[in-house]
Amino acid sequence: MNLILTLEALKVYKVKHERLVQLAFVVLYLVNIAPYVLPVGDMDFSGFLYATETFIQDPSKPLPLLTSGNLLSLGLIAVTGLVDLLATMGYSVLMAGEHAGFSGKTMLLRLAKGLPALLLTLLLLLVPVILSSFLFMIPVLLLVTNLYVLPVLILSENRKLTEALQAAIQLVKGFKMMILLQMFFLSIILSLPESLVLGFMPQTLLTSILVPQFFVVLQVFAQGRLLGMFYLFLVKKVPVVIPSKPQL
Repeated sequence: MNLILTLEALKVYKVKHERLVQLAFVVLYLVNIAPYVLPVGDMDFSGFLYATETFIQDPSKPLPLLTSGNLLSLGLIAVTGLVDLLATMGYSVLMAGEHAGFSGKTMLLRLAKGLPALLLTLLLLLVPVILSSFLFMIPVLLLVTNLYVLPVLILSENRKLTEALQAAIQLVKGFKMMILLQMFFLSIILSLPESLVLGFMPQTLLTSILVPQFFVVLQVFAQGRLLGMFYLFLVKKVPVVIPSKPQL
């Protein structure tokens, strides 16, 4: 079952609104490469790293500080990460909406209605996520597995936050390890072709941006499909492999 789930998650094109997913893939790809190619910010952190190393060796040296360009680049990357996260959830909502027979307009309205509650949830989770960095990110993994289907419950079903939280925790009981392993397997499987492509292509600045960001976007949609499958399986009792016919 694990291998079937992982392989099915890679079929990101396998939805009725296939053209919409294709367009979203291209747009998200452009968004992801933007922080690296736009003539704003500064992606060169060598000065900060050197200052940090010097300060560690000699605390009397000035504190290492990021330049305004560095901060701007980090801000753009953070915004891009948020867009990627929302795209992952959006894909799962598309799967849920298609299964429920919702029209595109209905799915969009439900998405817009549930988005404030989801953003509030992400904001509240920011503190435990930051604190998790001191605990090898273990609390984040626990949060992700316990609240895995929460975004779809909020965005697709428009459940109230408290109700969605209780339902999400209840639904994943007995499936937490399976969810965690599937997310991990999917990441590993997609990292293999990326390493292979980068190994064969010439090492240029362009390839070091375009290739990794392509696989980042593919990861976004694949993880979104995995989330959608778990939602349909746990909530709607749909079989793990969900057949669908492309709508041209």
